[in-house]
Amino acid sequence: MPGEMRESSAMLPMDEAERLQYEYGATGVAADGHLLELYREELDRQQVLSSRLLAVAHQDATVRVASMVITRQAPPTAKGFVFITLEDEWGLINVIIRPDVFAGQRGVWRHSLVLLVQGRVQKANGAINILAEEDWTLR
Repeated sequence: MPGEMRESSAMLPMDEAERLQYEYGATGVAADGHLLELYREELDRQQVLSSRLLAVAHQDATVRVASMVITRQAPPTAKGFVFITLEDEWGLINVIIRPDVFAGQRGVWRHSLVLLVQGRVQKANGAINILAEEDWTLR
């Protein structure tokens, strides 16, 4: 009715985690910050490597990495191998998943926004890949 006072329905401001999740959900990117920043302190405590620390990891070392999934590929010519590219605050991480490893946790590999992957470092021709052994979802 005219002249009546209404209660305010103002929303509380988003915290950093909510803002980043909203931006990624709405646009696929964030204007400021990276989703992994929310996890980095705990990941460091658990000795989960970032993309920049992966560069100094030794060939065949077993490591754990965690990052946002930016691409998933399963080319018909790859004989069941799946390739995932992850992105953290500093760069990209390539993950190669054997068919048996993929089949064991298909849902996690296919649907997770942020993955924690354990695997072996493979370095060749300037490229660094992780041959996945196990995975967990963070988001």
